[in-house]
Amino acid sequence: MKEPIDLRDDAALDALLRESLHDAGAPAPFSVDVADAVMARVAEAGPSRRDELVRWAIAAVLAGVALLVSATWHGPSLDQVVVELSKTTAATADTAAKLSGPAETMFQQWSRSATTLFGALQTLARPLAAFRPLAQLALASAIAAMAGFSLWVVGRDLRYARPKEQA
Repeated sequence: MKEPIDLRDDAALDALLRESLHDAGAPAPFSVDVADAVMARVAEAGPSRRDELVRWAIAAVLAGVALLVSATWHGPSLDQVVVELSKTTAATADTAAKLSGPAETMFQQWSRSATTLFGALQTLARPLAAFRPLAQLALASAIAAMAGFSLWVVGRDLRYARPKEQA
């Protein structure tokens, strides 16, 4: 049994990763063949019984027909559906017309509040305009540092990657 690896030790972790990548794509150390066991169980089960399947299918069809006839017999007629649908549509249109006034007023108040807040933020930001070149320099250096670090990580990973065997 291998000793546990201290993950804080970069050299040991890199060695483990290299060893694991080297073993990737290699054949398993043992053979796995379950075909004989599966085929024996299939032969033991035997062929499916068609007469039982046919009886279940007929029973399902009869149950479906009974449910359909019951729903048709006890359900509303087409003219009742049309009348109720037209009533619901008219009620929805009436409610939308009644609610459009308050919604418009609320939108106007929100837009006024947003305009006022934006003006206040502009007033607060005016004295900070002198720091704009410094902020742009800090942002550019942060982007350069992140790009450099990403290139270093990708380059390091590609250095240890080995091509896989084609099957």
